[in-house]
Formats: sequence, structure tokens, C-alpha cells
Amino acid sequence: MIMPSKSRSLRPGDVIRIGHEFPRRRVDEDAIDYLRVHFDTTSPGLGHIVEVGDDGMTFSLWGHLFHTSVRAGNPNLRPLNRLRLLLAPERLGEALLRRDVAAAQVTMTERPTTWQPLVRWWLRRARAPLPALEALGGRIHPPPLRWSKARLYSWLGTLGAMQRLSGFLDHGLLLDRIGVTVTFDYSGRERQLWLDRIVLHKNHNIHLVGIDLDSQEQRTFRLDKIYGTVTIPPLGEVDRDDLYWQIEALCMSRAGWVWYWNRYQDRHGRPPAPPIGLVGKALSLLAKPAVFLWNLSWIVEQIIHWVQQTRQLVWLRYWHLRSRVRWHIQEFRAARRPVPRGPTLPGEQAWRRRLERAIATIEAGGAEQVTCLLPMRALLSDGLACRVFLRHLMELTLADAKSAAANSAADSHPEAPDMLAEVLAISPPTRQVIPVRELLAAKAMLLRLKKLQPGGKRVGIHATRRAGKDARLLLAESYLAAVYNVSENAAPFAPVGNNATPDAWDFYRTTCYFVARWDERRFRMDASSAARLLVILEWWGARPDA
Repeated sequence: MIMPSKSRSLRPGDVIRIGHEFPRRRVDEDAIDYLRVHFDTTSPGLGHIVEVGDDGMTFSLWGHLFHTSVRAGNPNLRPLNRLRLLLAPERLGEALLRRDVAAAQVTMTERPTTWQPLVRWWLRRARAPLPALEALGGRIHPPPLRWSKARLYSWLGTLGAMQRLSGFLDHGLLLDRIGVTVTFDYSGRERQLWLDRIVLHKNHNIHLVGIDLDSQEQRTFRLDKIYGTVTIPPLGEVDRDDLYWQIEALCMSRAGWVWYWNRYQDRHGRPPAPPIGLVGKALSLLAKPAVFLWNLSWIVEQIIHWVQQTRQLVWLRYWHLRSRVRWHIQEFRAARRPVPRGPTLPGEQAWRRRLERAIATIEAGGAEQVTCLLPMRALLSDGLACRVFLRHLMELTLADAKSAAANSAADSHPEAPDMLAEVLAISPPTRQVIPVRELLAAKAMLLRLKKLQPGGKRVGIHATRRAGKDARLLLAESYLAAVYNVSENAAPFAPVGNNATPDAWDFYRTTCYFVARWDERRFRMDASSAARLLVILEWWGARPDA
């Protein structure tokens, strides 16, 4: 008999799959890549483990470093073996990304003359004479090549083979292999740049990329931040806006570019662009099939997106309707049952006796364990009453948090009163069926709470304990997890969120944080615990069916 192998802890060099809901934050926030600058990624992909620590892991995803609070010993994380890694579709996206990053490195070497007479002849015929581009030389990337590459990357992102691109799609290289030294004023001083390429960024800003001759380092300068003129040999000084609109001839359709160009020329008293002519009209007709395929690809992508959204919406509606039907059935059956007399909850006298004995022990100066609350799990047979009870504990905690003495403690968080109020403001959980919007709000609030007090402590092989200092915020976390059945990694629309019974473990944890004192990541019962235990007994004793 072959026994199933136990999952081992992750090590540096392992590769895991990273999903949309996987918690992570950027480590290299200051890293600038002029092809992908300022655009964070939440796309799924393959995470390459770089470092493993007590507070989580550091991994590489799509060329950026991220840190996660998930431990390396999490049993839900398993490294990909060689076969799965070989067949992973994300490897294609990683290879394309590495190629783009390697091609973006600039070295000040002699560039071959690449005039591309056919492309430049087409620009003169279809646009207008562009003397600045003629003086720069280099290799021009026609718009169809850039658009097709952007569309290919978008398709690969839809299929999950590479990261989903943010910003505009039609970005990328406009000219490369230039090899001309240009001079301009930037940030209040004169710069000399050995210009290698011109890039259209995702935010539609034009970037000049090359070697800064003052620092001998690769630099990127935004064209719209250059002051005055740009000196281009052998043409001489060229107005910054004039150079901008000549470069825009590579980014726009002829009709749109001519409209802007003629207005710019008219302001400076210059002649407008020549008419398109027979050659330009013929080229426009030849370009119509490419435009049709471009529009068709966009339509197909929108259909795929609509199908995915519709499938998810139908799934949500199905579980919501199913939960409502179950609730109505339960209400109908409860209405037909005879009203019992005396205690309605099984084991009620047992847990009452356990709490009364704990109160007597604490008041007599003895020591008591927080496990005295475990018999209270018998109350979970009445899920609605338990949810109202947990909300009562939250209200008492909020009232205590508003006092000055509670906020002056060393372990108190300054945002605790506001966060507790926001948790209570989501919606009173007095209904049997919790709407999906409340589940989403509870999940978002749970993530915010864990960001205020990140980290945890390992207490076993696969068990961890929260390392937060403010017990009030930890109580709010357990409250959300108990009432709304949400967690950090689970999908926010999980059907278990509509269950009327709170989670047993988080129900116990919420009561523990309310009763006991949270000290050095341990629950400690003291004299104040007796008064809080009495509050619990008084609330359950005041119920009409008690």
C-alpha cells in the first residue's frame, strides 16, 4: 500500500502558483523599469521563492519582488514538480518578459544605419515631411507591429500565460537604434543624452531612453517635461512640441494626426499637411483588413469577458437563491413545531455551570484557564442567537475602546475605535441569509484589519497564532470570520458564507478575546475576567426562551 506523501515546507528555489487572492505586497516599490514603470501587478502566475523567514516569504512574480505573510509550512502550498513546471502556460509569459527586459538594456555602441526607406517614404506620403525623425534616423516600428504585439500580449494575459497588462494597449517601442547625442534642458539644467530609443509608455507619455553622458548611466526622460528646445544634429534646435507631434505621427491614425497637426501648424503660421493622394488612399484600403481583424479581436475578447462575468454572476445568484429557499423551509418547519418549555439549547446547564465555577474560582483568587469557554459551543445549535450574541460583545468592546484609559495602553492601536465602528456598520447580522455584498464587505474589512497588525507565531508544525498586540482588533477579526464565514484566502462568494451557524472555532476565539487578557500571544484570565463572564451569563439569561 502506497501512503500519500506529506507536503514539505517551501524552500528558496521552489515554484508555486500565485492566484488573485494570494496576499502579497510589493518589495521593490522604488524599482523603475521604463517599459513597465509604476504599474503594480495583481495577476496570477508562477511565484519563485527567493527567501523564507519567520514572518513569511519573499517571492518573484512577473519580474517584481513581493512579500507575503503566508508561512512556508502552509499545507495548502505545494511546489510544482518538474513536469508541472514544464507544462505551465505561464512559462511562455515569463520568457517573453525576460526577453523584453534584456532587450531594454542600452549599451553605448556603434549602431548600424537603419533608414528603412520604404517606411519613411510611406510616412512622407501618408503624413507629411517629418524632418526631426529624418535627422534622428534609427529603425521605425510601424503601428501595425506594435498593435499586433500588444494584442498578442493581451490574449496571453486572458489565457493566463502572462500578466494582465495595465494602462493602454498600444504602447511599446516607436524608434530604436538611433545612436544620436541630443541636448535639452531637464529639471533646471542642461542634459546630454546619447539617444538610443523612443518609447510610448502605457500612460501615453513619450520617453527618451539612452545614456546620460554626465553620469554614464542609462536614463529615461519624459518628453513633456523637457523645457524649450531639443538640439538634434545635424538639424539643430527643434521645438519640443514640434518633435512631439512628429513622433505622434507613429502613434495615431492619419485622420486624427492630420487634424491635430494642421491646428499646430496653423498656430505657428506654417503650411498644413499635404492631402493623402492616390498612394495614401491605396494604402488606406490595404489597411482595412488589418483594422477589421483588430476590431474582431477586440469583440472576441469582450465576449469572453462577458461570458466569464455572466458565469460568476449566475453562480452567485444560484447560491443566494438556494440559501433563501433553505431559510424559508427552516422558518416554515420552525413555525409548525410546538414551543418547548424551559431551556431550549442542548447542554445549556452544563456550560452555565462551567462558567459559574470559573467565576467563583477567579473571585476567590485562584487561576482559571480560558478553555472554560469551550462548553459554550453547545449554543451553536441556535445560529441566529449566537450571531446576535457576538455582535453584543463587539458593541461592548467598542464602548470600552472609546474610553481614554483603554486607548492609552501600550498595546492599543490608535485606529482600533474607528475600525470597530466600521465592522459594526457593515450590517447587523440578524438575518438567516447574509447577502453577498455583506460577505464582500466583511472580507475587505478582514484584510484591512490584518494589515494593521501583520504577522503571526508558529505554535506547531502547521499551526500559527496571530501576533497582533491589540486584542480588540483581534476580536474583530474573529468576529468577522465567525459571523460571515470569510477568510483571507477563500473566495468572497463561497456558499459557506450563507450558513446561519457561526464558525465554531472563531465563535470560541471571539469570546476568548472578550473575556481573557491577550498578553505575549497568550490568553490570561485575571480579576476582570469574572465581570466579563457575568456579562455573558446575563445576556443569555435575559433571552425570552431562557
